[in-house]
Amino acid sequence: MNRGIVLCVTILAVNAAGCGKKSKKSGLSVAVPAVEPVVRAATPKGLLGTSSTLTGDLVVTNPAASIKSRIFSTGPTEILQILKNVDTTIDSYEARMNGKLVKCLAEYSGDTLVDTTPVTFTNNVDFDADGTAEFDLGFTQYLNCTEALDTAGESWRAFGRNTIDGKVNWYVREGGTESSTQAGASAIRVVDGSDEAEVWFRVGKKATAKTQSAALAHLKRSSDGIIEYTHTGSGVGYDCGLHMLSKNNLMYIKVAVDQEIQSQGGTTCATSTAATGKEYCIDGSSSSFTEKAVSECTAAGLKSSAFALKNLDYTTATYDKVVVAFAEKMPSTIAVFTTEEPPTK
Repeated sequence: MNRGIVLCVTILAVNAAGCGKKSKKSGLSVAVPAVEPVVRAATPKGLLGTSSTLTGDLVVTNPAASIKSRIFSTGPTEILQILKNVDTTIDSYEARMNGKLVKCLAEYSGDTLVDTTPVTFTNNVDFDADGTAEFDLGFTQYLNCTEALDTAGESWRAFGRNTIDGKVNWYVREGGTESSTQAGASAIRVVDGSDEAEVWFRVGKKATAKTQSAALAHLKRSSDGIIEYTHTGSGVGYDCGLHMLSKNNLMYIKVAVDQEIQSQGGTTCATSTAATGKEYCIDGSSSSFTEKAVSECTAAGLKSSAFALKNLDYTTATYDKVVVAFAEKMPSTIAVFTTEEPPTK
């Protein structure tokens, strides 16, 4: 027997790198927290369950029923389904990334994976793309990787992470041109090791007829279990503006008085907004949505002065502005998402 072969086998049994053979480095290992379960867990029970769809001109006298019908029932504006789609997308990225080298997220320094520095992406919303932001998004996004979603490059997705106060914040941003389909989550922030999550979503595109639903909405789930939600649009109920705070099934809702119940394709909401509108306090523990005294919500800390999100309403967002929000070209400053096999040690 060749002694060299015997020696090589013996060394390999002790050290896999023996006889000139090298092992691969471990590659990336990521686990992004799911968004939908976090939001669902804090959602008032009455908004969940059997779908209920309003018809006609959205004639309802209880805004909680309108929210259930338009935002928590089957359709293009169903927020929990939108968030499930986000989670499915994130799962697919995890499967593609784990065990691989993803240079836009991390690169090796010796044997250690070191996070790459994310790009600080705009946190402003420029509805009409005139270079002036109508309002602040509410949170800065830190993005590492971007990927085109169609061959024309009209739709795209970017994601990234950043550590803030010792916790990893994950971000997802989607955009597209004014003519591309605009339906789904546009900006996501979810915090690892916390129940905190935040999402912007929109439905519609510029060519969408005003008799069809279009929406721009912002939802935040705080670590203390509070859900805050605001929206505007067409055909989503209380289109002129709605703002809600909820905790432990109690819902404080403020809606615009002007065209408080608006038909799809309504033309004006000029005289008032949800910020100055009518107040409701509603027991959301069941879909009967019993109205309570506003003072009960106030005592629970659910009141307009506790709003953390900027109010969305038609006075700052006309129909066309709503549906082209987040209409952006794929940012060239963010690295393109690719994966490769990890290098050898």
